[in-house]
Amino acid sequence: MRLDPKGTIRGYPTLLVRSTLRCLRGDLVWGEEALEKAAKLTPGTGRALAKALEAEGLIEASRHGGWTVTQAGDTLAVATAARPVSRHTAERALAQFLERVAQVNVDPYFLARVERVALYGSLLRPELKH
Repeated sequence: MRLDPKGTIRGYPTLLVRSTLRCLRGDLVWGEEALEKAAKLTPGTGRALAKALEAEGLIEASRHGGWTVTQAGDTLAVATAARPVSRHTAERALAQFLERVAQVNVDPYFLARVERVALYGSLLRPELKH
């Protein structure tokens, strides 16, 4: 999942929401105080953020009081906001990597040899030009 670093989720900056969920996803159940601390909000202002996150399906109320991060929230927490790598940059990095593999295989300094290299991702699809 790729995020727009300048976007918002229910009026809150996307990157703030992502960092907040990253902080909270390790805790099974957490309350308003933990949410405020994770989001760096002033005390007493977390309820509005909790309602926004709940409305988006990123958190849900726990049976034990407080909230928990949903699967959708986990997905957003690990999403990237980095720009996509261009095909040219990816091809250049791949060529440099393969040069290092060849160097390892011919240089007696290295005790092991590379027998197999695996490539996966959009670089395998030439119709994708970005």
